[in-house]
Amino acid sequence: MQQFPRRFFALALSLISFTVFAFSLPAFSTPAQTAVNSSEAVGPKIAATAQACLGKKMWLGYGLKTGYLGCAAAVSNVLKKAGSSAGHSAAVTQLRNQLLASKCAREFIIRRGPKEELLDSKLNSIARPGDIVLAFAKPPESDWNGGGNAHCGILSAATEICTNDWNDGIWKKLNIHLMFDYYPYLRIIRIDRLSSH
Repeated sequence: MQQFPRRFFALALSLISFTVFAFSLPAFSTPAQTAVNSSEAVGPKIAATAQACLGKKMWLGYGLKTGYLGCAAAVSNVLKKAGSSAGHSAAVTQLRNQLLASKCAREFIIRRGPKEELLDSKLNSIARPGDIVLAFAKPPESDWNGGGNAHCGILSAATEICTNDWNDGIWKKLNIHLMFDYYPYLRIIRIDRLSSH
């Protein structure tokens, strides 16, 4: 009669020890949850940095003689100020390739070609402050997107964008339609982590 209580007590002690151990383990996030949590913090920081740079020549430092084609250089400098090393180029197509290769970012399609318009409703459903907008005259993978055939900027709101003004090379906040309606191919890149390492 004394053997049963001892076994019962040992079993109960084992169950209690296991329960305490299980609840003491750290909670792990899935990769998808980590990406979302990170981008929610990163986006506002990039947007705030873009706002703080308004009125400046942000294209300097990439060997350009003027700011006429300085949009990618300007975006790269703003990202650097925000703490991101994922993109650093004076060419829009190269900047896109670097951001995607960094594995710190995700791409969303806004316009697929001339038959689609740049709709506020689509921007409102997808875009977030701090997203990078990349616009192209030809499909993004084309070799014909150099010079004025591509443009880029950083969203401060769904339809407001901070970008290099090709008229005077000054970083300004504009309605996105003023400079981006012309381009039939438009992508948004969202950076999830500030470092590419």
